[in-house]
Amino acid sequence: MRLLDTTLLIDLLDGDEGAARRIEEIGDDRVATTALNAYELLKGPKTLGNERATEDACSLLVHLDVLDLDLETAEEASDEAARLRREGREVLEFDLLIASVAKVHDAPLVSNDSHMERIRGLRLERY
Repeated sequence: MRLLDTTLLIDLLDGDEGAARRIEEIGDDRVATTALNAYELLKGPKTLGNERATEDACSLLVHLDVLDLDLETAEEASDEAARLRREGREVLEFDLLIASVAKVHDAPLVSNDSHMERIRGLRLERY
């Protein structure tokens, strides 16, 4: 399984060739995202009242397993948040939670967010 980050999902919807190529490379492997990614993907077009973009986002999301947050994810994220804060290298909370879902599920995170590299033990796949 690979966990798809919001950056990849948005790039796919925008027709980015690198994102499309990465999805082709993944092939038949299971792909998932998190409820937080789904929120991020839907928030923009809904806030702007863009029904077409909202429909496109929903059409993409129905093809993905959407993973929820749980206690194990919360523990992982809070441990990593504490470590990063001590080091003065904090990461946005949503991104830390998304990365923690990937770690708990032992799945690589497909993303172009370079700050994800700060998260210890995260298998990050760039595209």
